[in-house]
Amino acid sequence: MKQMMNLLTFVRVTRERDFNLRLSSLDDNIKYFFANDLYKYARLSPYYLANMKTLKEEDPQTWCY
Repeated sequence: MKQMMNLLTFVRVTRERDFNLRLSSLDDNIKYFFANDLYKYARLSPYYLANMKTLKEEDPQTWCY
């Protein structure tokens, strides 16, 4: 049930365009990617999260949009 709630939260924050909460929600879902044998998502999601968290300092112009 917790996995389903995490997925629904991810969909909701994506529609609301809340970027910080989206990153947090994706971080919560990574463990479920491993558990469900979704290795492409599980392997690339931490890389994506790390890049997006450093985006604010590296490219503030892109961060605004």
